[in-house]
Amino acid sequence: MSQMLLIRPSTSLRTTAPRTARQYSSPTSSQQKPSIKLIAELRKHTDVSLPLARDALTASNNSIPDALAWLAKHGEKKASKVEGRATNEGLVGVYTISNGVNSTMRAPVWAGMVEMNCETDFVARGELFGKLLSEVAHSAAFHSKVLHAKQVRKQELGEALIKPVDVEALLEAPLLPYGHVEAGGKQMSTVSQSLRTLMGKVGENISIRRAAVVRQDIMQRKDVGFRLASYGHGGTFTSHSKFQSGRIATLAIMALKAPPSSTSSFTNLSHLLRGREGIVGELETLEAALARQIAGFPTTSIASDAEGDESALYSQLFMMYPEGKGASVRAVLSTWETKNGFVEKGKEETGSALEVLEFLKWTVGGESVAAGKL
Repeated sequence: MSQMLLIRPSTSLRTTAPRTARQYSSPTSSQQKPSIKLIAELRKHTDVSLPLARDALTASNNSIPDALAWLAKHGEKKASKVEGRATNEGLVGVYTISNGVNSTMRAPVWAGMVEMNCETDFVARGELFGKLLSEVAHSAAFHSKVLHAKQVRKQELGEALIKPVDVEALLEAPLLPYGHVEAGGKQMSTVSQSLRTLMGKVGENISIRRAAVVRQDIMQRKDVGFRLASYGHGGTFTSHSKFQSGRIATLAIMALKAPPSSTSSFTNLSHLLRGREGIVGELETLEAALARQIAGFPTTSIASDAEGDESALYSQLFMMYPEGKGASVRAVLSTWETKNGFVEKGKEETGSALEVLEFLKWTVGGESVAAGKL
């Protein structure tokens, strides 16, 4: 029997890696981890996640300006990947700067209404989306006279008070934060740039489908003033009292007229309101109910000659008003006018004191419903 010869390798043939001490390189300034304080400082300038803020600072040698530039490029790359995708979700937002004449001044009705769209309901209900929508609606209202050059400081019979806005013009307008008065020389992002920044953050396409504005100053008659009401159903971002949003939203304008017998002694409607305790609060409650009524019912007109026409606001049962008690909108308005002394008993005439002039109703992805008596 043959024997197997086992040959063991000699020590000289073994390959042994030399034992060396592990090398730890000292981090250079460009490799130093950004501090929590520096990350917090960066996030004061831009609303990004902690990991992304850390990455931006690390890639920018812990320089805030360079990190902001890095984030801008990063967001633009992400935005470029999603632009062009379908945006079938979103919200309609209404921002009211002034709701009209009150007990302290004869203020104008002044507001903006915008439908902003995204890809998913999840993003639409997020705080980032809601905040930007509120600022876009605020910007539309603020820029109302520039965005719609035909709007003038007077009322012309037959001309709509709520006016459409050129979306392209709105996209190129500066995005204005709340409380903005003047830019003060500070470079401001446009609405379009702000949309692309949000696209980079949420990873979805964001677009503006339509926008409208109203900025109507008081008429020459001192016994008549405009009032404005709005309502948004289903919105989630409510951190600002002048903003409302939802999948459906309405904007409505009323005319308030002083009693004919009061014009000699109350030539200013604000003075008349100031002399009646609680009247403005009652008026706001009624107006809010009117806006909800328009949104909640298939309302397509203000008044109709056809009896029982449920598409006409005045013919509907006023379900959204706590004191309606099964009466129609027309009847409730008449009762309110008489109760508060705006018309004399026995001389009631619907619309003689508080009249709905115009409304606009939008549903996300739906058709525009507008009605007016002018």
